[in-house]
Amino acid sequence: MAESSWTVTCSCGKTVLSCRGEIAQVAICHCVDCRKANGGKDYEVNALYHRRQVSIPTPPPPTLKLLPDADFKYMVPRYICSSCNSCLLADVSLCKDANGYPLAMTPIEYIPPAVTKDPQYHIHVDEATVAPADDGLAKYESHPAGDHKTELSAAIAVEFPE
Repeated sequence: MAESSWTVTCSCGKTVLSCRGEIAQVAICHCVDCRKANGGKDYEVNALYHRRQVSIPTPPPPTLKLLPDADFKYMVPRYICSSCNSCLLADVSLCKDANGYPLAMTPIEYIPPAVTKDPQYHIHVDEATVAPADDGLAKYESHPAGDHKTELSAAIAVEFPE
């Protein structure tokens, strides 16, 4: 079976990142950083995967701008489109070698079924601007420890061993 691939495209279409493989987890994040990076929405639905699953051209295109970790409360640097300010990628601190990207940046018709996953939990609900939906998902005040972090780390390690 061929490896799944998809693209993350900014709102204006000037910046495109190529991705491959399956998403490890999907989280609904309510933190101030995700809200700041994604236009002030109440939350962001983020796909989590290994950083080697995304191809950032060398040198990066002029439309891809890095916002340094110092710009964010949780010290998570993000890549944005310099033309439309769409957040395309976050270097997630949840576990080693994890990246995240807002699923809103990829129209669902462009994501292969093997990559699509439903959200598994809410994080940073202590920073939520509105109460998280009563959707039956686990809700964590900050980053989840225990099973979710263990499962994410394991999925990334299996997909991309060192």
